[in-house]
Amino acid sequence: MCDGFVGNVILKTCESISVAIFQWLKHELMHTKMRQVGAFLARDAFDTIKEKTNYEEYGGSPLLGVNGICIIAHGASTPRAIKNALRVAAESIEQQVNPHIVEEIRRYHETTAPLEPALQ
Repeated sequence: MCDGFVGNVILKTCESISVAIFQWLKHELMHTKMRQVGAFLARDAFDTIKEKTNYEEYGGSPLLGVNGICIIAHGASTPRAIKNALRVAAESIEQQVNPHIVEEIRRYHETTAPLEPALQ
């Protein structure tokens, strides 16, 4: 867990590294004919990795700590990303994410409450 500013910095850094790695890889794979053949043979694997790292596929991330469902989407979200952000929100409701969080916090406080006076 971290605050929004730190989380955003980490997210932007990861996105930039991902873009840079794909650009470097593409540049290196196009460098020789043998590498181009290898890239052609591995294109399904590259497409799978690209899809797994595509923000549009995930739509957004939940903002925890609010009493409700709040999905934070990318500032440059496409219609596909917004659709998937709505899907994530619906799934969060269906899976009762907030009630599970509340229950886990309650259980945590029950297990640590007897320890707190001893710590003071």
